[in-house]
Amino acid sequence: MRLGWVLISIFFMAYAPAQGQAFLAESDAASVPVGTAFNVTFTLKNAEAGKFNPPDFDGFRVISGPMRSYQSSFVNGKGTTSTRYVYSIQALKEGKLTIGPASILVKGKPLQSKPLSINVTPPKDPATIAEVDPETQIFLRAEIDTALAYVGQQVMLRYRIYTRVNIDNYNILSESPYDACFVQALDAYKEPVITTEINGVSYSSKVLRKVALYPQQSGPIQIDPIVIQIGIQKKNRRSPFGGFFSSMSYDRRNLTSNALELDVRSALDGAPPEFSGAVGTFSVTHQVNRNSGTTDDAIVLVMNITGNGDVKTIRAPKMEAPDGVEVYDPKTTLERMVNATDSVRGEKRFEYLLTFDKPGKFLLTPSFHYFKPGVGFMTDSDTLMLAISPGKKTIPTDDALPETAEDDALAPIATNGRVRRVGRSYLSSAWYWGSFSVPVLAFLLMSWRSRKRDEEPDVQIDHSALARTRLTEAEALLTSGSSQEFYQEVAFSIKKYLGWRLSIDAAEFSRDRIATVLAEVGTEPALIASTLQLIETCDTALYAGVQSEENMRSTYQSAVALIRDFEAILHESLPSQS
Repeated sequence: MRLGWVLISIFFMAYAPAQGQAFLAESDAASVPVGTAFNVTFTLKNAEAGKFNPPDFDGFRVISGPMRSYQSSFVNGKGTTSTRYVYSIQALKEGKLTIGPASILVKGKPLQSKPLSINVTPPKDPATIAEVDPETQIFLRAEIDTALAYVGQQVMLRYRIYTRVNIDNYNILSESPYDACFVQALDAYKEPVITTEINGVSYSSKVLRKVALYPQQSGPIQIDPIVIQIGIQKKNRRSPFGGFFSSMSYDRRNLTSNALELDVRSALDGAPPEFSGAVGTFSVTHQVNRNSGTTDDAIVLVMNITGNGDVKTIRAPKMEAPDGVEVYDPKTTLERMVNATDSVRGEKRFEYLLTFDKPGKFLLTPSFHYFKPGVGFMTDSDTLMLAISPGKKTIPTDDALPETAEDDALAPIATNGRVRRVGRSYLSSAWYWGSFSVPVLAFLLMSWRSRKRDEEPDVQIDHSALARTRLTEAEALLTSGSSQEFYQEVAFSIKKYLGWRLSIDAAEFSRDRIATVLAEVGTEPALIASTLQLIETCDTALYAGVQSEENMRSTYQSAVALIRDFEAILHESLPSQS
């Protein structure tokens, strides 16, 4: 019987005269603060929907949609239908903004909705709204531990919900892209629920999401609001069949947090030359694999750095060594960032290889220089004593060399010596002829090699070719997407090449020094500017977590072009270096 009524209803709905076709646009808010999410619905009435074309959402961000739904009813012999397209959007700027018309095809003919006007007001802190309106039941707030930060500093951002109703679940619909920041999310499920009082009203609050931000550039950085959909449990809705068919229903609501702004500064401004690039709170330990050895041995010194800053940006400190100790370029053996309870802890380890030219006791004072926000530049140093004794391979000193006259540095070979027979003759022995012929052959071979060396031209080192070889390695890293290693290779290649071409010692290598020397040799200001820009790009990119392939490829092409231009310009103005 019930099936019969359903079929009759469908029949009348199909053939009953429509109550008028219409395509309408409506919003659930006429005025919203910047960043607030709201819904816009486009409804087609009493017609079969064809192709739907969305409107222009200029000034808004689409969080979700379109969510399509269909509804029909049959009352007093008259049928009505409606097809809805629902968008959840977010206002991005203040002012009176317009949502353009949407269109839909009905039997091949387009219907168009009217534009919607939305008044977007300045952003408001949800906590302030709750203070003004004590009836506020629930709101979401973004909270940050500092509004003033430095490049590379860890900044904790927490999204906390305040509620006076029970929440069953939540889902993040939209989150800030965190432009110009490296981001690492932390677990928030263990965050406790605490009671907070606002203007005499008690709320239960809990952190739903927390992230560690590491700003990568100076200047103001905007953090857009986050939009979270929550499910508020309603009373049980029981099926007329009862038992198993009973279900739970939820009231779905979108909550929008407040926006934030970070004032980011650079610790490089006014930094000492030995600054490592580390920003945060750090601790350093130094250790060697042995405290004593010989001049034949090599000793490894390990510098282990831990702290809450971005360890990826930390450069290996220069190791000052006393006379008689040679320090090789360090290598990075560990670099990791681990989520702790309420922060991210980083660890980086450098290993320095030490060799010794002479015996003695050597005092090493390794130091690590970093910037601690709120305090200033800090130095963590240590003192290590190494006892080195002579090895088997002794190195002769000038005093130990035999004195020879300049004119007699190589005495002539005597030809008038006499040979006296002692005992049995060895003339017929193979030992005699072998011992005689080996020195003669060795002498002839040494003379031949000496003449060959005299004939061969001096080999000149082509540093531009070496730089291009390093850039080839950078190109391979570009292809593999290894951004951190890519920028290190490009920076190393350019700095090594310029240091050779401009005769700049590594200890005094800086952008100011490069600009001064280039100006002295008459380099065009445009080339000087592009050189400094390329170095700045590489140094800045080392702070970035991820770089786009487009930026990496542009940097690579700039580096190749730079070396080509310098070879053309400096070849005539600077002497060739070997």
